[in-house]
Amino acid sequence: MAESGYISYPCLEGTLVGSGPGQGLLSQPHQRIYPFHLGARVRATSTGTAVSVNGKGQLAVSDYVMACREVDYGGSPLYVPDTGRVALVTAVDGSDDAITISPALELEEGEWLFNLGQDSADTPLLAPEYDGSRVKPLDDPTTGTDAELDYVLTGQGGWFRCWLPDGTVVVDLLVASTSGVPRYLWPCRRVGAEILP
Repeated sequence: MAESGYISYPCLEGTLVGSGPGQGLLSQPHQRIYPFHLGARVRATSTGTAVSVNGKGQLAVSDYVMACREVDYGGSPLYVPDTGRVALVTAVDGSDDAITISPALELEEGEWLFNLGQDSADTPLLAPEYDGSRVKPLDDPTTGTDAELDYVLTGQGGWFRCWLPDGTVVVDLLVASTSGVPRYLWPCRRVGAEILP
């Protein structure tokens, strides 16, 4: 048992919130929340292989990225993954916030590049497995033991909570259906710590 005042592994806690037409979708229980390494926001519209981004997130050469278009669910900025726009990162510019991808994609300013990492699918450009950059949740806030599942289920009202490996600061969250079908991405979610009683 941890001593009083022990700081846990990084804690990720939140509620999928929104209003209007999106509220019903966001507040459903039993949605899967998959933490992923950080992607990047597209800084300028692009139709080629050179992409300007606002920070490179945790993107690296040989990672795959999937373009996601922004939708407004009543004040919650969410992004819908576009399985028809996937590319391989072939270069990361160390002096500027820019990456090179292949093949070229049509990208709009403000879209999000979902970091798929080095996806294990035979054809990641056509059908990714979504397993290359997941951040596996922990089973216990004090021991750092991996959880049995690589996702967290939402409870009533869209609430969720989990712990992540030491050193995790920010993640993108892929929200999927109960059966694991990707629905939308909630990017750039900050992870905190908690003081255990």
